[in-house]
Amino acid sequence: MSMLDRKTWPVLLTYADTGQGHTGAIYLATGWEPDGDGGGWNYYDPKTDRQLASIQDGHFIPCPKGWEARRTLKHRFVSHAPAASSDAADIQSDEGGSQLTLVLQ
Repeated sequence: MSMLDRKTWPVLLTYADTGQGHTGAIYLATGWEPDGDGGGWNYYDPKTDRQLASIQDGHFIPCPKGWEARRTLKHRFVSHAPAASSDAADIQSDEGGSQLTLVLQ
């Protein structure tokens, strides 16, 4: 995540898919916050148990013929960008405008 521009991406979301046996433990261990549960549909080939997501390229796709549709529970986690540095101070000018000033120590 350190390679992301957190000013452009201040909030990140990720999901742990219980249908895959995921609990979200790695997200919790790395500081992500639990943000509720969601879910969706996954499709399974009954012969191979191969999985196919119901959303492809942002669009819902119908269940392929002969496959099973299974509802899945997904735990959602969120990461917020760190707060702005406390080294900055908002200084009010005599004219009533304000400007961001870096406080030097």
